[in-house]
This record gives sequence, C-alpha cells and structure tokens, in this order.
Amino acid sequence: KGGKLGMYKIVEKYWGREDWIQVTDNYMLKILNIFKGKTLLNHYHNIKEETFYIMSGSGEAIINGEKRIITKGDYIHIPPKTRHQITAFEDLQIIEASTPYQEDSTREAL
Repeated sequence: KGGKLGMYKIVEKYWGREDWIQVTDNYMLKILNIFKGKTLLNHYHNIKEETFYIMSGSGEAIINGEKRIITKGDYIHIPPKTRHQITAFEDLQIIEASTPYQEDSTREAL
C-alpha cells in the first residue's frame, strides 16, 4: 500500500464511514464505505459537484427521484442541486471525487 502523504482521516457516519484521502482548495477525494442495509439519506448540495465510482458492492441510487441499481464499475455524476440517495444491498465502497465544499449539504425532511 502507498504511503499516507498529506491529509488523511477517517470520518464515522451513521451509514458507515468516509476515508478522506485528500482535501485541497480545488478538490476532495474520499472513499465512502456504506454498510449493508444502510442508506445515505436523500440530500443535495447547492454548489458541491460529485462523481462517484463504485469500487465494490451493490445497491440502489435514487437521483432526482429516478432509481437505478449500482454495482462495481458504475459511476454517477451529481451536479449541484441534484437530489441523491444511496442504499447498500451489500457493503458498498465508492470513490468520491468532488469539489471541496464539505458543509454544503441540505437533507430532505423525513
């Protein structure tokens, strides 16, 4: 495995955890680990833009109300103001490349 140069940290979440690989003023690179049966709740970002690449596992993504099954090798582009949610059918590991606006998240009312 490669060395951990620069910024690296693990952030625990209700749905699993994020491994923050790098955060700069221009981009953010993370690995999302969504545990089997957990859901990253429906939300959107006003300015943050994300691209997800599914490394392993399977689940369901709902993008602006449209459902699709996701599996290894799939990718999803999430422009700003796009509502999205992901449910893991089995443990999901997803690479997230995004603009670095960590606090730019609006959750839907439950």
